[in-house]
Amino acid sequence: MKARVREVFPDWKETPLVLVNPDVGPNLPIRNYPVGHYVQVVSGILARSPELRVLLIGVRENGAACEKIVGAVGAERCRNFCGRTQSLGELLELINFSRLLISNDNGPVHFASLTQTPIVALFSTDSPFVYGPLGNCVILYTFFHCSPCISFLNNKRSRCTNNLCLQTLEPAQVLESSIRIMEGGVTYRTINGSRSYL
Repeated sequence: MKARVREVFPDWKETPLVLVNPDVGPNLPIRNYPVGHYVQVVSGILARSPELRVLLIGVRENGAACEKIVGAVGAERCRNFCGRTQSLGELLELINFSRLLISNDNGPVHFASLTQTPIVALFSTDSPFVYGPLGNCVILYTFFHCSPCISFLNNKRSRCTNNLCLQTLEPAQVLESSIRIMEGGVTYRTINGSRSYL
């Protein structure tokens, strides 16, 4: 897996990697944090330290969303890594030697709980108190008036087409939480760094 990382970062000396999983896919696109917000978060992370590098991860079908972010960020230290992990084991290996995972509420935030890697999970449609990841995670959640909008009572279907619950989650808050995690200044298994969900 480290050899594959060097395919996109040829001069990588195993300096810290931040993984960003920005696209849930076609089943629940309402869970996607806006691309423009991710651009601000990634740009802020790269500006924080010349050591950090960002890989955008996902399956091959998530590549278009990742390419938009990479293109808008326009930095050599940000690359699209979609489709380069072929199994759950390979994804876990990548997560395991990374410094941080930032993701929408999606499979990787729960898979990452099998590692010691810290997680920033952006929740919207599901209750963080019911579905919060079990690992070293800080959930960011706006407690928007209509959230959570899906549950077993409505067969996990939402009529929402305008996810204000995520649009109103400021990139500055995601960036600040990410930096605080990397600096060791958070309490895990909390919502917004303060309210316990487990």
